Amino acid sequence: MKLRIESMTYGPDGLARTEDGKAVFVSGAVTGDTVEAEIVSDGDSFARAKATSIVSPSPDRVSAPCPFVDICGGCPWGSLKR
Repeated sequence: MKLRIESMTYGPDGLARTEDGKAVFVSGAVTGDTVEAEIVSDGDSFARAKATSIVSPSPDRVSAPCPFVDICGGCPWGSLKR
C-alpha cells in the first residue's frame, strides 16, 4: 500500500492515513516520505505498518548517523534532519 507520511509520532513511527482516513503508524518512515508499506496489524481505529520501500524520500530525510539504526531501535528518528 502506498502512503504519504504526514507527521512523526511519539516513538519510531510516522503517521499516515488511508484513503478513508484511517490512521496508519508506519515504522521506517519519516515526515514527508511517500512509502510502500506492509500492514503488520490492523485494528478497528488504526493500523500498524512497516515501510518496505521509499517511493519518494522526504526533503528532511538524511542518512542515519548510526549504522545499526534499523537493527537496535535505539535512535528511531535517526533518519530525520535535525
